[in-house]
Amino acid sequence: MPSTCRADGIVVLLVGEQQRPAMAIVVEVQLGVDPDKPYAWPVYVTQTRARHRCPTRLLVVTIEPAMVRW
Repeated sequence: MPSTCRADGIVVLLVGEQQRPAMAIVVEVQLGVDPDKPYAWPVYVTQTRARHRCPTRLLVVTIEPAMVRW
């Protein structure tokens, strides 16, 4: 997979004795405005959802107030 299609991190929550994926969280650290990210993030979520076959959410983490508003 090209590096342009890789999330910063993925957390998969497992349940049951067979440790089935219950939910996946795509974690992205964003330190500045990147106009390409709104197009890349849905790809990360879709790829993760297909790979783990479970509901998937995106969590964007930032310490920049401007990024929160963006």
